[in-house]
Amino acid sequence: MEDRELDVFAVVLVKTIDSEQLQITCKVSGGNSDCVLIEELHQKVCDKLELKSSSRGYFAIFQGQTTPVKKYKLSDTVPSTCQDLTFQKWCFNIAMEKTLLVCDMAAVYLLYKHSLYLVKQGILHPTSEQLNQLEEYENPAFPLENQYVSLCQKLDHYNSVCFQGCVLTQDIVSPQIQMHKGEKVDMLVTLNGLELQLENNTCYIRWQDIKAWSKSHTGTNASLTVHMDSDMCNLLSIDTKQSSYLIDVILEIITVLQKEDSTVASFYADMIHVTDKMKIWDNVLYNGYKPS
Repeated sequence: MEDRELDVFAVVLVKTIDSEQLQITCKVSGGNSDCVLIEELHQKVCDKLELKSSSRGYFAIFQGQTTPVKKYKLSDTVPSTCQDLTFQKWCFNIAMEKTLLVCDMAAVYLLYKHSLYLVKQGILHPTSEQLNQLEEYENPAFPLENQYVSLCQKLDHYNSVCFQGCVLTQDIVSPQIQMHKGEKVDMLVTLNGLELQLENNTCYIRWQDIKAWSKSHTGTNASLTVHMDSDMCNLLSIDTKQSSYLIDVILEIITVLQKEDSTVASFYADMIHVTDKMKIWDNVLYNGYKPS
């Protein structure tokens, strides 16, 4: 009789945005690997949280909590011993979120915890009147989670991601702004484009003015080719440990904007270029983009 290889399982720890720790049992990949498949992990987390199947694509597994360094694809694998896995919202479409608020109470709870986090961390800036309203909705005796999320969705930067402490790796000099190598900048990636927050200045760059973005194969460098005046492009080159996550956020936001505007060109494989040093993505929203 042939020996039958027994399945091996491992307990993987996953946290939600409010630090609730979930213990998920997953099958370990074959061979000597101690890795588990993200697809199975994602499914079991969704099962445990009782998310409806229609909602599950709007949440994902990340590495890192307050400053994620990676958003995992379902086809990825991860070591079962990884200590910083989180399960968080992955949706930049307000219309879709409003649908979740109506049809899935488990999703409402997760969106509520995400909104609480954004307010507590100072990412959202409600007025004093709005803050009073949010505090009423947060009453532990009778929390109004749906109303809390709905109000937060109306605030600036709700569907933005902030990358703090990015370090410029080369100078940028334009009529709009001057930034120097080594300077630190906080960068907000929003549905409207990029918002660069310096100590005494803020620079706004529309998606239509961004020609391309790239990520080095090694290290933490990411770059965006942007039009900051009518005659020339500038290279916004930064170092951040979140460079991989930055690219994931950009690609997801561009996908959302494409779906909202039927006149935008589709994204094709030939718009991705790979060199020996980096991977480059052309931007279909760029004003000067001409499909081949």
